[in-house]
Amino acid sequence: MTLRPRRALSLRPPRPAGPGNLLGEHLAAAGWELVERPVLRLESSDPVVLRPAVAALAAGRYALLVVPDARSLDAAVWEVPADTRVLALGHTAAETAWEHGLTAAQRVPRSPAALAAAAGAPTGRALLPRGATSGAALARALRAAGWEVDKVTAYGPVELTPDLPADVDAVIVTAPSQVRRLADLLTTGAAPEPLRTIPLVAIDTATAEAARRAGLSVAAVSEDGAETSLAAAVRTVGA
Repeated sequence: MTLRPRRALSLRPPRPAGPGNLLGEHLAAAGWELVERPVLRLESSDPVVLRPAVAALAAGRYALLVVPDARSLDAAVWEVPADTRVLALGHTAAETAWEHGLTAAQRVPRSPAALAAAAGAPTGRALLPRGATSGAALARALRAAGWEVDKVTAYGPVELTPDLPADVDAVIVTAPSQVRRLADLLTTGAAPEPLRTIPLVAIDTATAEAARRAGLSVAAVSEDGAETSLAAAVRTVGA
Protein backbone atom coordinates (compact mmCIF):
# COMPACT_ATOMS: atom_id res chain seq x y z
CA MET A 1 0.00 0.00 0.00
CA THR A 2 1.30 3.45 -0.94
CA LEU A 3 1.03 5.98 1.83
CA ARG A 4 0.13 9.52 0.84
CA PRO A 5 2.36 12.39 2.01
CA ARG A 6 1.19 14.37 5.00
CA ARG A 7 -0.90 17.32 3.85
CA ALA A 8 -1.13 20.85 5.21
CA LEU A 9 -4.07 23.04 4.22
CA SER A 10 -3.22 26.75 3.92
CA LEU A 11 -6.08 29.24 4.13
CA ARG A 12 -4.02 32.38 3.50
CA PRO A 13 -4.74 34.64 0.50
CA PRO A 14 -2.82 34.14 -2.75
CA ARG A 15 0.70 35.54 -2.61
CA PRO A 16 3.16 36.52 -5.35
CA ALA A 17 6.13 34.28 -6.04
CA GLY A 18 9.34 35.31 -4.33
CA PRO A 19 11.52 34.74 -1.26
CA GLY A 20 8.56 35.39 1.04
CA ASN A 21 6.47 32.63 -0.55
CA LEU A 22 8.46 29.41 -0.25
CA LEU A 23 6.27 27.56 2.23
CA GLY A 24 5.43 24.80 -0.24
CA GLU A 25 9.10 24.14 -0.99
CA HIS A 26 10.05 24.05 2.69
CA LEU A 27 7.25 21.59 3.46
CA ALA A 28 7.99 19.40 0.43
CA ALA A 29 11.58 19.03 1.61
CA ALA A 30 10.18 17.55 4.83
CA GLY A 31 7.77 15.20 3.03
CA TRP A 32 4.65 17.36 3.35
CA GLU A 33 2.27 18.47 0.61
CA LEU A 34 0.88 22.02 0.72
CA VAL A 35 -2.77 22.40 -0.29
CA GLU A 36 -3.75 26.04 -0.83
CA ARG A 37 -7.41 27.04 -0.48
CA PRO A 38 -7.70 30.77 0.32
CA VAL A 39 -10.78 31.73 2.34
CA LEU A 40 -10.19 35.45 1.73
CA ARG A 41 -8.96 37.62 -1.12
CA LEU A 42 -7.25 40.88 -0.20
CA GLU A 43 -7.96 44.04 -2.18
CA SER A 44 -5.99 47.26 -1.82
CA SER A 45 -7.88 50.37 -0.78
CA ASP A 46 -8.76 53.05 -3.32
CA PRO A 47 -5.69 55.26 -3.88
CA VAL A 48 -7.84 58.25 -3.00
CA VAL A 49 -8.26 56.85 0.52
CA LEU A 50 -4.53 56.35 0.94
CA ARG A 51 -3.38 59.61 -0.69
CA PRO A 52 -3.48 61.83 2.45
CA ALA A 53 -1.39 59.37 4.47
CA VAL A 54 1.07 58.84 1.62
CA ALA A 55 1.51 62.61 1.25
CA ALA A 56 1.87 63.21 5.00
CA LEU A 57 4.54 60.50 5.26
CA ALA A 58 6.51 61.93 2.33
CA ALA A 59 6.29 65.40 3.88
CA GLY A 60 7.97 64.21 7.07
CA ARG A 61 4.96 64.31 9.36
CA TYR A 62 5.70 60.90 10.87
CA ALA A 63 8.65 59.84 13.00
CA LEU A 64 7.69 56.17 12.73
CA LEU A 65 6.20 53.97 10.01
CA VAL A 66 4.93 50.58 11.15
CA VAL A 67 4.70 47.82 8.52
CA PRO A 68 2.49 45.09 10.03
CA ASP A 69 2.50 42.92 6.90
CA ALA A 70 3.65 42.87 3.30
CA ARG A 71 0.22 43.72 1.90
CA SER A 72 0.08 47.04 3.77
CA LEU A 73 3.30 48.14 2.11
CA ASP A 74 2.30 46.87 -1.33
CA ALA A 75 -0.96 48.85 -1.26
CA ALA A 76 0.70 52.17 -2.19
CA VAL A 77 3.97 53.84 -3.10
CA TRP A 78 5.23 54.99 0.29
CA GLU A 79 7.95 57.64 0.09
CA VAL A 80 9.74 57.43 3.42
CA PRO A 81 12.05 60.28 4.53
CA ALA A 82 15.52 59.25 5.68
CA ASP A 83 14.84 60.32 9.28
CA THR A 84 11.61 58.29 9.59
CA ARG A 85 12.14 54.98 11.38
CA VAL A 86 10.54 51.88 9.86
CA LEU A 87 9.56 48.89 11.98
CA ALA A 88 8.44 45.77 10.11
CA LEU A 89 6.64 42.99 11.97
CA GLY A 90 7.99 39.59 11.10
CA HIS A 91 10.25 38.18 8.43
CA THR A 92 7.98 38.62 5.40
CA ALA A 93 7.10 42.24 6.16
CA ALA A 94 10.77 43.05 6.68
CA GLU A 95 11.81 41.39 3.43
CA THR A 96 9.11 43.31 1.58
CA ALA A 97 10.30 46.59 3.12
CA TRP A 98 13.86 45.87 2.06
CA GLU A 99 12.69 44.99 -1.46
CA HIS A 100 10.91 48.36 -1.59
CA GLY A 101 14.22 50.07 -0.90
CA LEU A 102 13.63 50.63 2.82
CA THR A 103 17.00 49.12 3.70
CA ALA A 104 17.02 50.68 7.18
CA ALA A 105 13.76 48.93 8.14
CA GLN A 106 14.12 47.05 11.43
CA ARG A 107 12.53 43.63 11.76
CA VAL A 108 10.70 43.06 15.05
CA PRO A 109 8.71 40.05 16.31
CA ARG A 110 5.03 39.89 15.36
CA SER A 111 3.52 41.03 18.65
CA PRO A 112 2.17 44.32 20.05
CA ALA A 113 4.54 44.15 23.04
CA ALA A 114 7.58 43.67 20.80
CA LEU A 115 6.49 46.56 18.60
CA ALA A 116 6.09 48.91 21.57
CA ALA A 117 9.48 47.88 22.93
CA ALA A 118 11.19 48.45 19.58
CA ALA A 119 9.46 51.81 19.08
CA GLY A 120 10.75 53.09 22.41
CA ALA A 121 9.95 56.56 23.73
CA PRO A 122 7.83 58.64 21.33
CA THR A 123 9.61 61.13 19.11
CA GLY A 124 6.60 62.21 17.06
CA ARG A 125 3.61 60.60 15.38
CA ALA A 126 3.41 57.03 14.07
CA LEU A 127 1.70 55.89 10.87
CA LEU A 128 0.12 52.44 10.83
CA PRO A 129 -1.20 51.24 7.46
CA ARG A 130 -3.11 48.01 8.04
CA GLY A 131 -5.91 45.72 6.96
CA ALA A 132 -9.51 46.69 7.52
CA THR A 133 -9.91 44.11 10.30
CA SER A 134 -6.42 44.21 11.82
CA GLY A 135 -3.99 46.50 13.60
CA ALA A 136 -6.08 47.50 16.63
CA ALA A 137 -3.82 45.74 19.14
CA LEU A 138 -0.71 47.27 17.57
CA ALA A 139 -2.17 50.76 17.78
CA ARG A 140 -3.18 50.21 21.43
CA ALA A 141 0.34 49.07 22.33
CA LEU A 142 1.93 52.12 20.72
CA ARG A 143 -0.53 54.51 22.36
CA ALA A 144 0.09 52.90 25.73
CA ALA A 145 3.77 53.67 25.18
CA GLY A 146 2.91 57.32 24.54
CA TRP A 147 2.83 57.44 20.74
CA GLU A 148 0.20 59.30 18.75
CA VAL A 149 -0.92 56.85 16.08
CA ASP A 150 -2.68 57.46 12.77
CA LYS A 151 -4.24 54.33 11.29
CA VAL A 152 -5.08 54.06 7.60
CA THR A 153 -6.81 51.11 5.93
CA ALA A 154 -4.46 49.85 3.23
CA TYR A 155 -6.49 46.81 2.17
CA GLY A 156 -9.59 44.84 3.01
CA PRO A 157 -10.75 41.20 2.76
CA VAL A 158 -13.26 39.73 0.34
CA GLU A 159 -14.78 36.50 1.63
CA LEU A 160 -14.40 33.32 -0.43
CA THR A 161 -16.06 29.92 -0.12
CA PRO A 162 -13.60 27.37 -1.45
CA ASP A 163 -14.03 23.61 -1.55
CA LEU A 164 -12.05 22.71 1.56
CA PRO A 165 -10.69 19.17 1.88
CA ALA A 166 -11.09 17.19 5.09
CA ASP A 167 -8.26 14.72 4.44
CA VAL A 168 -5.45 16.94 5.73
CA ASP A 169 -3.12 16.64 8.70
CA ALA A 170 -2.77 20.33 9.61
CA VAL A 171 -4.42 23.64 8.84
CA ILE A 172 -2.31 26.80 8.44
CA VAL A 173 -3.73 30.24 9.28
CA THR A 174 -1.79 33.49 9.02
CA ALA A 175 -4.29 36.06 10.31
CA PRO A 176 -7.23 36.23 12.73
CA SER A 177 -9.50 37.12 9.79
CA GLN A 178 -8.80 33.69 8.26
CA VAL A 179 -9.72 32.05 11.56
CA ARG A 180 -13.01 33.96 11.67
CA ARG A 181 -13.82 32.99 8.09
CA LEU A 182 -13.06 29.32 8.78
CA ALA A 183 -15.30 29.44 11.84
CA ASP A 184 -18.09 30.97 9.74
CA LEU A 185 -17.73 28.26 7.09
CA LEU A 186 -17.86 25.56 9.75
CA THR A 187 -20.95 27.12 11.35
CA THR A 188 -22.83 27.26 8.04
CA GLY A 189 -21.75 23.80 6.97
CA ALA A 190 -19.72 25.14 4.04
CA ALA A 191 -16.57 23.54 5.48
CA PRO A 192 -16.23 19.87 6.45
CA GLU A 193 -16.73 19.29 10.17
CA PRO A 194 -13.41 17.41 10.66
CA LEU A 195 -11.58 20.70 10.13
CA ARG A 196 -12.84 21.77 13.56
CA THR A 197 -10.51 19.32 15.28
CA ILE A 198 -7.61 18.97 12.82
CA PRO A 199 -4.44 20.51 14.35
CA LEU A 200 -4.09 24.16 13.47
CA VAL A 201 -0.77 25.98 12.96
CA ALA A 202 -0.83 29.75 13.50
CA ILE A 203 1.64 32.32 12.26
CA ASP A 204 1.64 34.30 15.53
CA THR A 205 0.11 34.50 18.99
CA ALA A 206 -2.72 36.84 17.94
CA THR A 207 -3.87 34.35 15.31
CA ALA A 208 -3.53 31.47 17.77
CA GLU A 209 -5.63 33.32 20.35
CA ALA A 210 -8.33 33.99 17.75
CA ALA A 211 -8.38 30.28 16.91
CA ARG A 212 -8.71 29.25 20.55
CA ARG A 213 -11.59 31.71 21.02
CA ALA A 214 -13.28 30.09 18.02
CA GLY A 215 -12.95 26.67 19.64
CA LEU A 216 -10.34 25.39 17.19
CA SER A 217 -7.43 23.14 18.11
CA VAL A 218 -4.10 25.04 18.03
CA ALA A 219 -1.16 22.65 17.75
CA ALA A 220 1.75 25.02 17.05
CA VAL A 221 2.67 28.67 16.60
CA SER A 222 5.39 29.93 14.27
CA GLU A 223 8.40 31.41 16.03
CA ASP A 224 8.73 34.56 13.93
CA GLY A 225 6.37 34.33 10.94
CA ALA A 226 9.07 33.47 8.40
CA GLU A 227 8.28 30.76 5.85
CA THR A 228 10.96 28.53 7.35
CA SER A 229 9.53 28.99 10.86
CA LEU A 230 5.98 28.33 9.67
CA ALA A 231 7.12 25.15 7.94
CA ALA A 232 9.01 24.10 11.08
CA ALA A 233 5.84 24.60 13.15
CA VAL A 234 3.86 22.44 10.72
CA ARG A 235 6.45 19.67 10.94
CA THR A 236 5.89 19.43 14.72
CA VAL A 237 2.30 18.31 14.17
CA GLY A 238 2.10 14.63 15.05
CA ALA A 239 5.86 14.39 15.46
